[in-house]
Amino acid sequence: APLPIEQSTADVLRRAVEKCLKNRKIRVLIIDEAHHILMVNDPKRLEFQFEALKSLSIESNVVIVLVGTYRLLAIRDQSGQLVRRSEIVHFPRYNLTQKADGKSFVGALKQLQDMIPLPVKPNLVRAARYFFLKSGGSIGILKEWLLRCVIHAILRGEKTFDADFAEEFALSNKSLITILQEAIQGELALEDVSIDEVKELLYRVASKPTTEPDQAG
Repeated sequence: APLPIEQSTADVLRRAVEKCLKNRKIRVLIIDEAHHILMVNDPKRLEFQFEALKSLSIESNVVIVLVGTYRLLAIRDQSGQLVRRSEIVHFPRYNLTQKADGKSFVGALKQLQDMIPLPVKPNLVRAARYFFLKSGGSIGILKEWLLRCVIHAILRGEKTFDADFAEEFALSNKSLITILQEAIQGELALEDVSIDEVKELLYRVASKPTTEPDQAG
């Protein structure tokens, strides 16, 4: 049966998405780079976007996964409804002070080097600490860096490359500092507050009089 006359193009698109998700029996909808949702100047528009996501999840019976930077933590400040319906899953950077993280980083580095399409496979694992340092412990940065190395090695006719070759295509130290500062700020934002702050707020609300006292005439 034809749909009733829609009020706007947005309504048409919303209904189309809902029907598509239902008909395809989608259980999970993943939105990458979701922190871009927060990049609006109008708070009302931002609130509308969050409400649209909540409505889409309810109407389509799907779990919506927002993947992005630590900026997504700002969602907690926007809506109690979203906080109640959301769960934060943190994918932290590798930390060499943790033995398990060190092994995991080396394992990831080995997997990446084994996929490099050059005549001679490079042995990057022997310089794992250097690659950790110049990637800030981020596999995403490491992967993009190695890709640049592979492209330039092919263009130069090299059969393989090592850490000295890779140095030319690494991020600058200033860039790494900026990235690490943002990561550390995000990690701090993830830390919970003391229960004392919850108690203080609850007790303050509970003790607040429900009506203002009569003023003297």
